[in-house]
Amino acid sequence: MNKLSLLLTLISCFNLSFVSFSKAHNLSLNYQTEGCFTINTSGLIITPNTCGNKDGSVNGIAVNGEGKFTYVWKDSLSTVVGNGINLKDALAGTYKLEVRGADCVVQSISVTIDEIKTIVIDLSNVKIISAGCDNKGSVMGIKIYDATRVEWRSLITQTIVSNSADLVNLPVGIYKLTAYNATGCKKDAGTFNITSQTLIPRIENIDIEDPTCSESKGNVNIKLNILKEQENLSFTIVDSTGQVLESGAIVYNANFNIIDKNFRLPPGSFQMFVKGSSGCDILLTSFKLSKNELSLVSDSIGVFNDQCDQKIGRILGIKIKGLSKPPKGR
Repeated sequence: MNKLSLLLTLISCFNLSFVSFSKAHNLSLNYQTEGCFTINTSGLIITPNTCGNKDGSVNGIAVNGEGKFTYVWKDSLSTVVGNGINLKDALAGTYKLEVRGADCVVQSISVTIDEIKTIVIDLSNVKIISAGCDNKGSVMGIKIYDATRVEWRSLITQTIVSNSADLVNLPVGIYKLTAYNATGCKKDAGTFNITSQTLIPRIENIDIEDPTCSESKGNVNIKLNILKEQENLSFTIVDSTGQVLESGAIVYNANFNIIDKNFRLPPGSFQMFVKGSSGCDILLTSFKLSKNELSLVSDSIGVFNDQCDQKIGRILGIKIKGLSKPPKGR
């Protein structure tokens, strides 16, 4: 091996500093051996990303050599995503690990984290058809890829109403679409509102106080947002057998577009329907009252006695199991 070949070999392994190289090829070398190291990937373990979550990882890399080393992981955009020898909480993609030795020697490797097949939902061609008296409202045109099961759920009745990508022949309501696949991935497409061909009020809030103790009925307050363009409507509240328990009118008032409807109802499941000039009943909302038995949670109570008639005695931490709201009174 000639002197030039020896010089290049030493520089590559020991990061030699070249001082002078005379015409007679005499060498003057200044070198340190701490920079000579290798990246060992024989124990490399790559965990793929699943379902678009940040759960990919790279483990098992070792650095063979002496001295202190620093580590920098970068993604495909050269953004730093980690500073340890292992990479965790990563999305799918290609990552570069740069290892720097004590004398600034840098070596690098690239690693690709794959993604277990995830679900893709295309909403670019969604079409929503409002519902009339025939209850034939629809949500159509959603494309779902790499899913083995889909589920449409009514957020009004809290029931599953379809297992097809297209939701057809459904009444007015808010529906949520969720897709699943065999690898355990789950993806929500969002919620979709099938409106009525008849303008109906919007539910702003439902406040329920369940009946307790000897009470046979609880309180229900339904806050409605009345639309200016809406015609006068009638409403009914029916129980699970279809019996009408409450009825009345919903009329727009220019001074009060938010109105409250208050009812006293027994325990049970109920639905509120509205009806306009079309003559069809439109489901507005569903709700439930439960009978609660009250009990005192004794282990949370603290009793502090009065001292010298100073009226500083206290009873704190009273908890009553079964109340839907904090107790009133003193």
